[in-house]
Amino acid sequence: MVVIHGRSGCGKSTLLSFINGIVPHLVPAEAEGSLSLQGLDARGLLPEERCHMVGSLFQDFESQLVHTRVGDELSFGPANLNVPLPELQERVRNVASLIGLELGADPMSLSGGNMQRLCLGSALTMSPPLIVLDEPFSNIDVPTAGALMAFLRGLCDRGHAVLIAEHRLDLLGDAPDRVLLMQDGRLHESMGPRDPPCLPMGPPTGGSPILRFDKVEFAYTGQQSLLKNVSLNLEEGESVVVLGRNGCGKSTLLRLAAGLLKPQGGALELQGKPRRSWRGWPRGRVGLIWQNPNHQLFMDSVASELLMNAVSEEDVEPMLRSFGLWEDRNRHPQRLSEGQKRRLAVAAVLVGRPALLLMDEPTLGQDDASLRCMLEVLDEQRRRTGMAMVSVTHDPRAARALGHRILTLEDGLLRG
Repeated sequence: MVVIHGRSGCGKSTLLSFINGIVPHLVPAEAEGSLSLQGLDARGLLPEERCHMVGSLFQDFESQLVHTRVGDELSFGPANLNVPLPELQERVRNVASLIGLELGADPMSLSGGNMQRLCLGSALTMSPPLIVLDEPFSNIDVPTAGALMAFLRGLCDRGHAVLIAEHRLDLLGDAPDRVLLMQDGRLHESMGPRDPPCLPMGPPTGGSPILRFDKVEFAYTGQQSLLKNVSLNLEEGESVVVLGRNGCGKSTLLRLAAGLLKPQGGALELQGKPRRSWRGWPRGRVGLIWQNPNHQLFMDSVASELLMNAVSEEDVEPMLRSFGLWEDRNRHPQRLSEGQKRRLAVAAVLVGRPALLLMDEPTLGQDDASLRCMLEVLDEQRRRTGMAMVSVTHDPRAARALGHRILTLEDGLLRG
């Protein structure tokens, strides 16, 4: 087991894509040097010719879902390799018990974290000699991450190789055999991150109420109640972090706060005004950072993403510089790394100066330095404008630094 870490955008995902053949066969690139898989020269092998040797989990994991049932998704790869039915069924059972998902569930109905677990399971059912994983812990809760690391370590002990690109090195323990740092396009031996922890956020500024949940209840059609009797009061300049297991309803809580979903019980208020219609809150008062940044980036340049939403054009350059994106201002957003896309999505919402900022997994794809930068910008805007924040995260690096209060959503209830 080898783990690679490094700054966001340094080339970790590109390296993994070169190994599984996406680069240069699907993404045009100039590639030199040699690549061997199981002793074979792999440079001329197409991705479909490498799939029995390399199993992959993409950073944008939603893009690799192709079926409407979890069981079909898990069996799709080995079925295409003509794995005998008894062995295929055994692989699916073993992996399904690891990821803890119902085989008949619709992948599109899953939370982001559970989607990621499913895509990881699909790579594992292939049982390839080499497994390459691009940030496998970005959307996974800590207990599941521990079980996953134990499973991957067991694969390595049985002769498989695992290559992981990851920022959350705190979750790896002593499982990896080697840790490498990617810097300036090269790999170096590494002792792990040496950056100091993130500083805690400054005290709340205090002021008028911003957001109020009063005994809110919600359930999706045909499913059990997801939120039960949820109450929360948030004032100007205050920041709250919500923790919880994958699929417990954290993203749903944010969608309710954003006015995208209507409570089925209880009351919901923004700045003292009740939420009574399906039209959501007035534009500009609430900013929402989606779990997948690709869902909210659609302009043709990085700068255009900010200009579209900016209250003042004068805010655009300072914001891009603060997030380390000024040099990329003319690039297409979809050419950025996933970590850079996340910072761009946050920046594009912040220039709109929202009164309430809702963030779903804001630390996705961030190395320690980029994370500290993001937290400093958020804290500065919070203190300057009185913006209130609600964040959902599985990342313990950020939870203690991102909120004045840390709450846990469990069994539909929000606890302090």
